[in-house]
Amino acid sequence: MAVLTGAGIAACDQGAGQAAPPQSTTVSFVESLPDDPAVTERRVVENAYVKFWSVSWSIDQLPQEQWRPTLEKVAGEPLLTRLVDATRIQRDHGIKLYGDVYARVADVQVRGDRAEVRDCQDASKSGQADATTGKPRTVGVARNPINGSLVRDAAGAWLVVSIDYPGGTC
Repeated sequence: MAVLTGAGIAACDQGAGQAAPPQSTTVSFVESLPDDPAVTERRVVENAYVKFWSVSWSIDQLPQEQWRPTLEKVAGEPLLTRLVDATRIQRDHGIKLYGDVYARVADVQVRGDRAEVRDCQDASKSGQADATTGKPRTVGVARNPINGSLVRDAAGAWLVVSIDYPGGTC
């Protein structure tokens, strides 16, 4: 079972021009996972895939000595080394990433310690920017097909080991 808790503050106008005092509200959502282990494992894989994008997309904001140790938590070889090398090259050329990419997972297939994810990623509010000025150089696309391969490591964590861009649209 997963429990998510969010807190928000609400204020509303009470007619006579007076604002009500802020009220703190807490909302809890309980998501019950199915008893089917295959469904649960697919969710675990999907979560690992989504986390990969969050971590890898922001890696250039960290000091270089933290890149590999941080990426090792979400990526395995050969992708791990490619990401570190590509980040170094981008930094050397005055490029940084901006915005966020949003995974829209369409399918997850788990076969033992290997998994495949089909994604229709929204990268329309992200891209490469000049590291000095922050001015965008590129902008991503809204419907970008991506195929990701993951493997389960010895500790049981799912790591993304390859990302393929088959082209086209989804």
